[in-house]
Amino acid sequence: MDKLIEAKLAMLKAYETVLSRGKWVTWPDNNQYLVITPADFDLLRSPYDDLLDAGDEAEQATAEPRV
Repeated sequence: MDKLIEAKLAMLKAYETVLSRGKWVTWPDNNQYLVITPADFDLLRSPYDDLLDAGDEAEQATAEPRV
């Protein structure tokens, strides 16, 4: 379970990094969007994959054995 928490914290840190690097813009439809570079988007991939893996491991650890 600690691995899952660590993965969630790493994902949060990645989001914070991307948010700090991104730029908010207002489009003609008056909606605001966060614009990031492809490199910033790539920063989210590894932590997200680690989060999915940790979630799967935690789920398997708590699952009842099949009979």
